[in-house]
Amino acid sequence: MTSNSAEPVNILSREARKLPITMLIDFFRATMQQWWCQRRNVGVERKKDVTEYVEKVIDRRINKSFGFRVYQIDQSRYEVSSYFTMETYRSTYAEVVFPMPIPAEYEEPDEVMVVYATIDVQATSQMT
Repeated sequence: MTSNSAEPVNILSREARKLPITMLIDFFRATMQQWWCQRRNVGVERKKDVTEYVEKVIDRRINKSFGFRVYQIDQSRYEVSSYFTMETYRSTYAEVVFPMPIPAEYEEPDEVMVVYATIDVQATSQMT
């Protein structure tokens, strides 16, 4: 079975897709901003060293390994990749997502030029 990661976004934006493109983009911006805020709050509230997902993976592996015999080979230390720590999770969502200004309030820099599409004129030839 394959999964389509765009499916939940399509379901979420079903009604918003009927709106003009600028409002659709604003809808996606607001949705992303809400998701990031929720994840930032989860990161702040969680007091453990690893994310909930990693904690579940570790629990499953511990339960799976109860029947194993473990022999010490040397004095090596093992650690989980820093990618899965709460510090990394918090720093991922620490940045603030600012909304885009209303298009009428844009300040257009002087060096920006408006470029229009070229008019495509097809040459016609008469056959003799």
